[in-house]
Amino acid sequence: MEKSITLVGLLVLLFLGACQNSTSISIIEEPAPDQDRLASDQGIEMNLVETEYEGSPEIMHVNISNHTEQSCGYGDFYRVEINQDGVWHMVNYPENTYQKFPYFNDMGYTLKPKTSMTQEFAIGNYRLYLPSGEYRLTKTLLCPAPKGNEITVSVPFTVK
Repeated sequence: MEKSITLVGLLVLLFLGACQNSTSISIIEEPAPDQDRLASDQGIEMNLVETEYEGSPEIMHVNISNHTEQSCGYGDFYRVEINQDGVWHMVNYPENTYQKFPYFNDMGYTLKPKTSMTQEFAIGNYRLYLPSGEYRLTKTLLCPAPKGNEITVSVPFTVK
């Protein structure tokens, strides 16, 4: 009897753990400000090494190229957006993300002119689990750094 209660308890815990990560994300109800954002704008280009993921990605490898004559500032922050019924909405990060990860911001690095870099976005570190759907990863750079204008690019990806 004691073994069957322990087994049932273990199964319940496994089920609850699986439910926490699988299907629910919080979004901002208002549509994202730019519905038609592209992967390239004003000489800045972004692409993903992988554009399809089986389940929520833990790490995304992102290539960013600066085809301009100016240095651009950027940071570790990426915004994730989901397409719901043809409209892009921003996904909320879990509570305390910015307190736990103060370096998760738009500042700190320089992308020199006519160069490219690859950045790892460790989405799993931020406890953001994406259910199946169509998404886009959005990045803002400041070009020319430090007093220039913001350039924001987005690249789509799919979670199956």
